[in-house]
Amino acid sequence: MTYNFNIGFQAVGLILLIMLFSVLNSRHILKTVAYRTYNNLFKCALLSVCLDIVSIIAINLEPVLSNLLVSFFCRIYLVSIVAFSCSLISYIEASTGRFGGLAKRKLILPYTILGASAIGIFAFPIAYYINEREIYSIGPSTNVSVAAIVLCYVISMLIILSNWNRMQRGRRNSALVLLNAIIATGMIQNLNRRFLLASIAMSICLVYMYFFLENPDDYVDSRTDAFNEAGLKVFLEDQSLEGFKSHILAYRLSNDGFIEKVFGKDGYLELTREIVHYLWKYSRLSIFSINENVLILSFPESMDPEKLHSEIRADFQKKWVIGQSEVELSFSTVYVPAKLIPDNAEEAFASIMFFVGYMDNETDEVFRVTEKDFEEKEKKDGIQDMLSWAIDKNFIETAYQPIYDIKSGQMVFAEALMRVMNEDGSFLSNRDIMPIAEKSGLILGLGLKHFDNLCAIISKRYAEIYSLQRIGVNLSVLECLQKDLADELLAIMEKYAVSPTVFDFEILGRAADYPGSTIRLNIAKLVAAGSTVSLDQYGHDFLNLKTLIDLPISKIKLNLDLMKEFMNGSSMQQVVALICNIADSMGKQVVAVGVENDAQVEKVNKFSVDYVQGNYFSEPLGEDSFFNLIRDNKHLGTGISAYSKGTPES
Repeated sequence: MTYNFNIGFQAVGLILLIMLFSVLNSRHILKTVAYRTYNNLFKCALLSVCLDIVSIIAINLEPVLSNLLVSFFCRIYLVSIVAFSCSLISYIEASTGRFGGLAKRKLILPYTILGASAIGIFAFPIAYYINEREIYSIGPSTNVSVAAIVLCYVISMLIILSNWNRMQRGRRNSALVLLNAIIATGMIQNLNRRFLLASIAMSICLVYMYFFLENPDDYVDSRTDAFNEAGLKVFLEDQSLEGFKSHILAYRLSNDGFIEKVFGKDGYLELTREIVHYLWKYSRLSIFSINENVLILSFPESMDPEKLHSEIRADFQKKWVIGQSEVELSFSTVYVPAKLIPDNAEEAFASIMFFVGYMDNETDEVFRVTEKDFEEKEKKDGIQDMLSWAIDKNFIETAYQPIYDIKSGQMVFAEALMRVMNEDGSFLSNRDIMPIAEKSGLILGLGLKHFDNLCAIISKRYAEIYSLQRIGVNLSVLECLQKDLADELLAIMEKYAVSPTVFDFEILGRAADYPGSTIRLNIAKLVAAGSTVSLDQYGHDFLNLKTLIDLPISKIKLNLDLMKEFMNGSSMQQVVALICNIADSMGKQVVAVGVENDAQVEKVNKFSVDYVQGNYFSEPLGEDSFFNLIRDNKHLGTGISAYSKGTPES
């Protein structure tokens, strides 16, 4: 009796696949379309290698086993090889980026090949040959499997060639390596039956593909062990392609700043990792970490979002441990129903990030997104597009609101207010556009374009407004955080030969609370050049005395909401009095805004307020109306020392 247990290469291949299997199941992996088809390819390879070993053992044990059983093992092994080749078609199709949406139709071809081949393999005769050096199966059944594998090879090559530029280079090359390895090993085995290389070739190629193409680290945030932003984009793209959607729950830690300040960055990340690991207990969740303090959870439509949120909320309300200390979590939540998520992946990602960005930071707040919210988003997207268009076409004008000396009643300042024009010539509401401009970063382009236009006007009409002391210009928090802001503003002034002494730059009090030196350096450069700086909307939440002490502030403008409460006779009168007294003791001037009538003027006049601004004196004026007002006003303030680098005309 002859025996030939030539399974050395198969054993090595099996060991490689078992090691790969342990890696695949040791961590959470983002189940992309490409990865799922790769996983099917892996399963077919593992099955094929095992059946290769079983069929060789069965042939050796033919005297013990029945011929029917031996032929069955040989046939089923041949079917597994064809199944692997058909799965390779699906993997390559998925790698082209066109898999989803057409998935069922695209799977018809490989399934048809597999089904027809299986029928042929079991219908036609099969034989096997064994001696001390060789062992293999032969006959029409084997020829059917070879023909099916060659057909799969040809189809796979055609898919690659027709989608050459659509496929990632790495995926394309690995697919070509695998295809050529199959053909090469088949030719070698046909020439020399001693080398049974098919199993080890499949195994090596799959290990290579995993570590270089399907590596889960590509989509994992190493800090938190959740999936990252790139993973979320791929996840949404796959959902869009395959035609299904998931619910979204987004959680933002509200007290992350406190936690990081007390326990440090490492302690905060340790807590975040613990939260992510805890959430993985929900097996049907996909967890994404965005912007350090935001976790986005995706889960199937079949799951009850309210029930899931209640369970997670209860988990979050327990005590969490950092080192030897316990800490409570505060968080806000956004819920986006699956049915409202756009079909397009880019729009879906933009929508999720939009609502996450506008999430209220208040503890325990739950924002349930509705169709109306999506309509509001579309409206804001339209405004954002309009702002980009206005910057490109320079549809930005200036309105001027006079500021009067409360004692003399003379106009001494003016605030230059930016106005953005619509295509029809109307102006967009600043109340609508400013939050969007700041969120999108368009405020940077708007601000510089507005200041450039303003300097051009001042340069041209400087003699008419020489009597004014300063012109106020608003700077947003985002603008103040730009390290080159002061240099860019000074460069524009130099371009139009306008002196920095013309301008009083108004910044929000909260801007000074941002860490780092950028804002302070910008202020220092502007003040050193001759400009002044004022605090806008002062007194809204707190007095912020440190800012008044640390920064070279010349004036403070009282917050409009504070002034409304003051005008209504509330206890805010004491707050306004305190602010005025502090400002007076520190040599700062005070501007009261929102003054609308005689009674309010009389009320403001009882406090140490230096200037007033509001519609009682004048609404914001266009350029011509503003300069007409200056010409008609014969008793303006003392004037600016120099409006331009030249000598002022009398």
